[in-house]
Amino acid sequence: MGPAIFLSAAAATLIAAGVCGYVFVRFVKPHDRTAVLCAALLATPLPLIVVALIYLPQRWWLAPMLNPDLSAIVTPLTAPFVEEPAKWLVLFAPPVRRALRPDNAAAFALAVGFGFAVLEFWTQAASMIGVEAYREQWLWVSLTQPIAWLLGPFVHGGLVFFFANRLAQGRSLWSGALIGIGLHFALNAALTVRWGGPPLLRATLKTLSAIVAVGVCLILAIALARGFGAGLRKPTRGKRSD
Repeated sequence: MGPAIFLSAAAATLIAAGVCGYVFVRFVKPHDRTAVLCAALLATPLPLIVVALIYLPQRWWLAPMLNPDLSAIVTPLTAPFVEEPAKWLVLFAPPVRRALRPDNAAAFALAVGFGFAVLEFWTQAASMIGVEAYREQWLWVSLTQPIAWLLGPFVHGGLVFFFANRLAQGRSLWSGALIGIGLHFALNAALTVRWGGPPLLRATLKTLSAIVAVGVCLILAIALARGFGAGLRKPTRGKRSD
């Protein structure tokens, strides 16, 4: 039972690397690719850091003091405040910040989302091993979980895009930060009532989470396409001015 979920994580990692690798080759200019790769690499260890500094202390020290229902929602409620700022820090790394522009902000956001999500596959797989629901339905979970995981790079990238775009434009960062955190809260809403609560409330929050996930992926995809198009148009104007 145990190794199956890690095989799922490995499959999700390979597929995500292939899909995101194609997107980077297709939509990122050659002179930006080193900085984009740097952003992905810098984001990769962040889930482990977040787990070690925030989630494990919550589980060891805070959870025993709370009732089970409240303990189950602590991580989903704190994740937006922890994970989003952690991803923003990558954008301030000198190689990334120097290369960040409005036309490539979406590519950098996806790079951060990819790096963060790939290691998150493995930390989530490890956390599932001791869960009773996984032990009872390990085959079904192992077969279906990669589908949810594959959205991870694009969802995380979409959430950080609002901040990255404001930073690239040199504008106030507060609105981008609040939008990313707010959407992350909405995305995690279904997790707060996963095992309890009225059926109508669970269905409503799950629908909200699905809408947010699809919405941020679409926003990121549109931003990638627009940024790529803007990048293509700039050299043309330069030639005409000569």
